[in-house]
Amino acid sequence: MDEYEERRGKGSFPAMITPAYQNAKKANELASDVEYKKDLGNNSGYSMNYCETPQFKNVSKISKFTSDISVCWEFD
Repeated sequence: MDEYEERRGKGSFPAMITPAYQNAKKANELASDVEYKKDLGNNSGYSMNYCETPQFKNVSKISKFTSDISVCWEFD
C-alpha cells in the first residue's frame, strides 16, 4: 500500500477528472490566454527601428549625396 501511495503522487484526484472538469479547465486556460494577449498588446510600447530614426535618415541621405559626388569626380 505504501508503494502505491508513493507512485500515485500528491495532488492526484482521478475521481474529480471528468469531462465537465476538463472542459472548465480548458475554458479557463483559453480565457486566461485571451486576457494575457489583450493586456500584452495594451502594455507593450512603441519601438522604433534604428533605420526609421531621423538621425539615420539624415546620415543615409548625406552618404548617398557624397557617394554621388565621389563618383562624379572619378569620371571627370
